[in-house]
Amino acid sequence: MEFMYPPLEDGQIRVLHLHATDDDHPDNLRCMLENVYLHSVPPYEAISYRWQDTGTVDIRDVSTNMNGQTVHGQNSLAVTKSLFNVLRDIRLATPFSKTRTVWADGICINQRDIAERSAQVQLMDQIYSKAQRVITYIGEADSNTRSALELAEKMVKLGWTSEPALGYCGQERDEQQCDLLGIGYTPSFEGHPHPAVKALQSMLNAPWSRRLWIVQESVLNCDMLMMCGPHEMPWTMLHDLGFLISEKKLAGVLTLGDLGRPDFDSGINSSWQMIRRMAWFRERFETKRLAMIDLMHLTNKMLCFDPRDRVYALYGVFRAIDASRSGPDVKVDYNKTVAQVYTDAARFFLTRSGGLGVFATIASESEEPGLPSWVPDWKLAGREDFFRLSCEQASYGACGRMRISAKIDDIAGRITLSGILVDRISYVSGNVLLSSFNPAKNNRCTLWLKEHLDMVRDSDKYNDMDAVDVFWRSLTADAFAVYPPGPDESSVTALGQLLFLMNGVDMRTHGKKERVVIPGVEERDDEYNRWISYFPRRAAERVFCMTEEGYCGLLPPRSSVGDYVAVVRGGRVPLVLRGVPGEPFKLLGEAYVHGLMSGEVVEGESFKRRIKKHRSFLSEP
Repeated sequence: MEFMYPPLEDGQIRVLHLHATDDDHPDNLRCMLENVYLHSVPPYEAISYRWQDTGTVDIRDVSTNMNGQTVHGQNSLAVTKSLFNVLRDIRLATPFSKTRTVWADGICINQRDIAERSAQVQLMDQIYSKAQRVITYIGEADSNTRSALELAEKMVKLGWTSEPALGYCGQERDEQQCDLLGIGYTPSFEGHPHPAVKALQSMLNAPWSRRLWIVQESVLNCDMLMMCGPHEMPWTMLHDLGFLISEKKLAGVLTLGDLGRPDFDSGINSSWQMIRRMAWFRERFETKRLAMIDLMHLTNKMLCFDPRDRVYALYGVFRAIDASRSGPDVKVDYNKTVAQVYTDAARFFLTRSGGLGVFATIASESEEPGLPSWVPDWKLAGREDFFRLSCEQASYGACGRMRISAKIDDIAGRITLSGILVDRISYVSGNVLLSSFNPAKNNRCTLWLKEHLDMVRDSDKYNDMDAVDVFWRSLTADAFAVYPPGPDESSVTALGQLLFLMNGVDMRTHGKKERVVIPGVEERDDEYNRWISYFPRRAAERVFCMTEEGYCGLLPPRSSVGDYVAVVRGGRVPLVLRGVPGEPFKLLGEAYVHGLMSGEVVEGESFKRRIKKHRSFLSEP
């Protein structure tokens, strides 16, 4: 028979009491599930762990307590093997005579009851914030786990020390630090033979760090403990270790894999980036500077089994960020389809943010049935790297001071926006991000640059501007190392070199092949290299365009000749629409169009007259 969960009342959760067990038989767990009200819940620890489809294990001795009535002798309760390992190791780490009270979703929520699961996920912000602390379970231990954790502790202490030995650089310093750690020096940490090093690498490369749910768990509770088997390590120690390595306070061989500073325009490539990103999220959350749509984008490569959890796993953070605002809420409901959940979330973001930033994550066409074109497919976004034009840091202002005017028809799946159709696309290039984009080494790249610069030069729209300046600002969406527009001095150095590349080339034809000879490439300076490094980030997953009136810019990859460029109320950047005026349009995404980014078309009475004639209806595909 299936285990019978006592029903939960409104405002209740279940906690699990892990009772003392025989150390000689650690797999014989004794526990009790108790229904408690959140407003009077006893002290408990919330468990963060990785769900795995590795079969189930029966916990045979499970009692229940509801309203003070304890029921013994229930049928055994089947849990996943990964959860069983977590509970067993937490019990092993607890003094024999002490009962440990925990909350874990896989056992405290009746996963077979969709209504209960939906209601409990709705409460997760309170569940994690009210917990004494959050235990992040990395995985099972082996014979080298303890020495790996001791090595990590030594590395942190060594990194913070001011001993003279740390003043050395290069191999001499590396050798001294490895000797101080007692692991011996090798040129590369990646293949280090010491068992503690291998165990630490294995521990930190485990997939626990890619779980999407860990964001909510870590942001809502600042007291976190990491466990590998029954061995414990403070979360702060791992964070300090990542910081010290990234700041080169430790030897170069002690990199433990891909580190560096957190790259917030790309996915998480390592446990280190995850740890640092969680710290960044928490700092932004505590200072009330964490935007909901930014959180959706910056977590889009983290993992969850159910695509609806791309929204629900972050729901508790959304509620905490936006607790004081009014408007429609996102009601957790696992009976809804993916399209319904994503549409609810898009409506929530549009209503609460007062802007159109939700459109920033629309790029590729979705195949999700019933998903409107104006709603991002967040499970698809996790497979894309693209630069979001409208975001919290962006300084664009295509709509000027005009506030958003949007109406959502829930039944038809449409959003009505007030704005104008500014222009139509007359030319679209292939994907701008050519492989190994380096004009100094790739003739094809240089030819591409020259061809499209000539298009800008031929445009009447930019007669009073420098064509090279217009071109480079368009290719980088007028953003350099940071989101605000690239500084003018950049054109003197980096873009001066771009001009050199395109005007100073010697075009020679050999048969049917064109070859570019670039003189003096070695004279390029750091600013040019900076431009080359940032250009791919801005242009990734976009195409270069020209419009009928001569504008140039970057468009979503699906854009085609004949599509419209529109400026709408509340829109920081232009939108690309497909369709026929007077009928529902399809939204393709955001665009950078040089000359339309700072309110140029909304100035004066002419815009107010024109805007009354055009209302864009964006419907499902």
